[in-house]
Amino acid sequence: MIDFPRDIQPILDRHCVRCHGHESVEVDGKRFGPMAGGLLLAGDRGPMFSHSYYGLTMAGQLADGRNLRRSNYPPRTIGSSASPLLARLDGAHHGARLSEGEKRIVRLWLDSGSVYAGTYAALGTGSIGNYRNMGIDRSDLQWPETKAARAAIQRRCAPCHKGNDSLPDSPSDNKGMVPWGEGPMNALALHTTQRLNPHFRYNRHMVYNLDRPERSLMLLAPLSVCSAPAPVRSAPVGASDETAKARLTAALQTVFASADDADYKTILAMIQRAAKRLREIKRFDMPHFRPDPAWVREMKRYGILPPDLPADAPIDVYAAERAYWRSFWK
Repeated sequence: MIDFPRDIQPILDRHCVRCHGHESVEVDGKRFGPMAGGLLLAGDRGPMFSHSYYGLTMAGQLADGRNLRRSNYPPRTIGSSASPLLARLDGAHHGARLSEGEKRIVRLWLDSGSVYAGTYAALGTGSIGNYRNMGIDRSDLQWPETKAARAAIQRRCAPCHKGNDSLPDSPSDNKGMVPWGEGPMNALALHTTQRLNPHFRYNRHMVYNLDRPERSLMLLAPLSVCSAPAPVRSAPVGASDETAKARLTAALQTVFASADDADYKTILAMIQRAAKRLREIKRFDMPHFRPDPAWVREMKRYGILPPDLPADAPIDVYAAERAYWRSFWK
């Protein structure tokens, strides 16, 4: 199975991130970024997904059905035929032209469901604010760093960010939205204008960076223009001139004069704690990842893994799953 971090992100890195990254760049005499079009395609890990995967999903670039309870779709309404992403990779979109091999990988990925993890071993692992038993694990609220940061966010951010524009107060805060079934998050992702929607722009999967905490949009956006390495300046594609001007003005408001601000440091400490926790529990695309014990148990039961496999033995989950599927060919 095609895996987004392993197979798709390198393609985005080669062709897209120069404009849709954290830095401002000049291409053919024009300046783009950071976050050109309001879309971030850098592969940094958020609480559950990479920023690029979540961004493409919520920007409506992937026609994958979003787990909605539907069937009998008309021809070419899901998969690569209906995904706007492919049309942006043929050279017409600022020269982003993929090789035939790269196009094939992207097309196969879109036609196989546009999954983030290319292995079932990833289920239930490697997330801050994981989904379990139709709920969200919010154990990060017990961290001292989170308690302090929530107070800082309430003090410094909440006066402006109210209602739908409220910010997630921790890496596990899904702002009351459920991610499964007919929930509003999946419904939102069916439309290509969702970069205008505050549930997308201010979602925990976008504003918290667990690979480079200091690059979290939660910190960059309110930081002084003179201090921020890459302030969030881009208005979403589709915004009117007045909307773009208003969003730009709001984005350039200084909340933290510098990274020495006490509340800035408090919020950063929470993100660093979440990043440390992610390094401990490990996501499927991180070195020394260990799958859920239930996955190991079943792979032993099916004879794919040896029954006496030591608990700390390394496991190539991709090879194990290939062996599992091939076992049906006999």
